[in-house]
Amino acid sequence: MAIFDFFRNSKAKKIDISSFDATMDTEEDETAEEIALYAIFVVAEQIASIISKCEFKTFNKGQEVRGAEWVNLNYKPNKNQSSTEFWKEVVFKLLVNQEVLIVPYNDQRIIADAFCKDDKAIAESVFTSVSRGSFNFAKTYYSSEVFYLKYSNVNLTALLRSINTKYASLFSEAYEKYIRSGGQKGVLDIPTLAASDPKFEERFDALKNKQMRPFFQSKNAVLPLFGGIKYTDLSSEGAKKSSSEITDIRGIIDEAITRAAQTYKYPPQLVRGEVSGINDAIGYALTVCIDPLLNVISEELTAKEFSEREIIDGSYIEADASCIKHIDLMDIAASADKLISSGICCVDEIRPRIGLTPLNTEESRRFYITKNYERVEKAEETKEEGGNEGDEEEQWNV
Repeated sequence: MAIFDFFRNSKAKKIDISSFDATMDTEEDETAEEIALYAIFVVAEQIASIISKCEFKTFNKGQEVRGAEWVNLNYKPNKNQSSTEFWKEVVFKLLVNQEVLIVPYNDQRIIADAFCKDDKAIAESVFTSVSRGSFNFAKTYYSSEVFYLKYSNVNLTALLRSINTKYASLFSEAYEKYIRSGGQKGVLDIPTLAASDPKFEERFDALKNKQMRPFFQSKNAVLPLFGGIKYTDLSSEGAKKSSSEITDIRGIIDEAITRAAQTYKYPPQLVRGEVSGINDAIGYALTVCIDPLLNVISEELTAKEFSEREIIDGSYIEADASCIKHIDLMDIAASADKLISSGICCVDEIRPRIGLTPLNTEESRRFYITKNYERVEKAEETKEEGGNEGDEEEQWNV
């Protein structure tokens, strides 16, 4: 099965999994660990893909601005990666390795493949042996000079160990059942006279290895038998793999993916592609999974790009997750009208939210409020002054 080849090659990914500290004593343990890694990779890949869609907004003294910093974050962080590729790699490494280092280098941001971190209790932490591919950064970096993101998830290690313990024997049994269901079985009748031949063992080994093995491995073949030997096939119907064997293996893999999604506080139904209750699932994912990760990134970028005084004055970097969920123009028409008519947003603030470009006109940047909105105090005053029923109804019609 192709899925087993994926498991065998899963460790070839450039991901540091030493922090998992998993001990593999048997082939079943190794296979179980590969299932856990596969599940983690699937979930982390989806979360990273979602976050890579976000826009990083830059603010200067409370006003949104688009300068070199904004271009760097949203279009070209370095010469070899687009922003989508860059942030997808950042988030994937953050989720799997639980940490990632980004090094500023000649107006570029470079994601480190490997580094050594010397933690300090009071002084700045020091980063050495920083490398990206075949390039080694000769400089020693202090924490104030780099962007270091850390995602502490103790459940990740527990997940790997749990799957190792729980699924090793289950997967081994399911795999053996799958192999047996597709194997060929039969009875080989060997006459007593042939078995008493002094060269019987030699001839029997030749029969097994040179004749029967190619026969079973070939799609179409003929098996010549001599000396009264007779072969009876017992597996003509059993050679067909039933759906139950496939289901057993798929069930173990699906459960591992579900456990991995729960570890990252990500709705499992989104990984499985289920559409039932998708709006609630997306809302939950944004609240407990996506937003905390974006906060980690935004806070680190803000802390390193701006001084304390600038942050107090309203300069910061914020990840906008509103583009994650697809918005249908007709579905939110009434809500958009309400936001504009209540004076909460202007037209140019609404248009980017629904995939339209701002008009950048004087009218589109103005704020409006309908006549239905009125201070409660004024409405009470009008009522006390003896306004007629028609006036009263119009004033309270919000």
